[in-house]
Amino acid sequence: MRDKRQFDFVRRWELAERKHTTGRLTPKKTGLVIFGLFLLCGLGALPWTWAYKQEIDLQKVNDQIKALSAIDIQVNKLAVLRGQINSQQQLLREIQSGTADPGPVLDKLRALLPAGTTVTTFSMQADKSVTLEVNVPTPVDVARLLTSIQSSGYFLGSDIKTVSLQDKSQSLALALKLK
Repeated sequence: MRDKRQFDFVRRWELAERKHTTGRLTPKKTGLVIFGLFLLCGLGALPWTWAYKQEIDLQKVNDQIKALSAIDIQVNKLAVLRGQINSQQQLLREIQSGTADPGPVLDKLRALLPAGTTVTTFSMQADKSVTLEVNVPTPVDVARLLTSIQSSGYFLGSDIKTVSLQDKSQSLALALKLK
């Protein structure tokens, strides 16, 4: 029996070979280990990748908003212009209605007058011309009155007879033509 153990070289060789192969990584095992490491790295980097994607999307939306700001400005200008058109059309309708009541026109004029200015006479003719006389406290208020009348958009032109540059109250006669 002892002899049998000594001459079983094949069995001993298989046992020795098994010991060497169990500790070794085969190419298949190596590929699985590398794939597992990449998978773990990918899963670990997922929150940062998601945050980066969100920042890029946010930047794209902000760029689109900035591109639309020019349109928003134009829309606001359009709304202001429509408001001005509506107020001018309303004034024109009131004038064209043929009523003898110049109250709405006088109210629009009072809104244009600087503080402290009083209207002493007012008349409106059928040809859409308005004649009025106002008392203005200072020359600065005269300048304010002229600019507000010109920028109001209600009148085609204004005709002022005389203006004094002395620092005192002035009486001005205005002849205005409504649009």
